[in-house]
Amino acid sequence: MKFLGTRLASIAAVVAIAFLIEVIATNSSDFAQRLFTLAAVYVTLSVSLNLINGITGQFSIGHAAFYQVGAYTAAFMTTHHFAGAGLSKPLWLAAMITLGAVTAAIAGLVVGLPSLRLRGDYLAIVTLGFGEIIRIVVQNQPALGGASGLSFTPSY
Repeated sequence: MKFLGTRLASIAAVVAIAFLIEVIATNSSDFAQRLFTLAAVYVTLSVSLNLINGITGQFSIGHAAFYQVGAYTAAFMTTHHFAGAGLSKPLWLAAMITLGAVTAAIAGLVVGLPSLRLRGDYLAIVTLGFGEIIRIVVQNQPALGGASGLSFTPSY
């Protein structure tokens, strides 16, 4: 029971810190907002890398590919379907975050289930191969901007 209370208190503290950072960021310049956003993205990526490499001891190189799957899903949906969706910007943002996370999780399942028993170098080779496959597929899809990538200016 003590463990649950400590866990809930730490979650509440993280949520409070996130709201504090959001208040500070919205009252800052565009440059500071960009820095806060990049810091949040890189913290998320480093925590996921620490979970796999640090805590479980597995050597995975596929983090960029899973990140790319989720990011390209959200960006593609935004560039092609936002105007006709009729949703407000905050609601659309929440929907795209959820959609990107779900597609990245599905990609993780697609890679993870067949390679469930792999360890060490073999897992690294599988995740590296997945990363290269995703990179090549994205670069050769005209709908995803080809080798130049998607180009748009975010307004929110």
